[in-house]
Amino acid sequence: MKWLKSLLGIPTPKPRTMLDAVHDVVVQGYRRIGREAGTAPTSQTSDAEILEIYSLVLTAFKDAAQKRGERIPALNLNAIAWKFLITKEMAGREFMEEHLRYEVQKYLAEGLREDYRRELPLV
Repeated sequence: MKWLKSLLGIPTPKPRTMLDAVHDVVVQGYRRIGREAGTAPTSQTSDAEILEIYSLVLTAFKDAAQKRGERIPALNLNAIAWKFLITKEMAGREFMEEHLRYEVQKYLAEGLREDYRRELPLV
């Protein structure tokens, strides 16, 4: 059957990876939390943007934590990323990125803000 699909030019679906499953958990988790709280992410933010912002925020805060000789727990990083998803929808991507730089510098200088210590499980 595979040869027939190839002959007809029907693409074979790419097998799903563990990373695909993790991405699904992240996107579905934030979408569920947003619906329940009546906040972002809404349809204004694509699944790809959710993953991009999640990665951007986690990388920035993990790098800063390493500089401070600290480790921020994953559930706290989830909560931090959610705040930036909300900021992106309320004020736009450019402001969100600027605010992220500010918050990372603030963390480097003063430590993790109290409201960033909240835990947010995605499942």
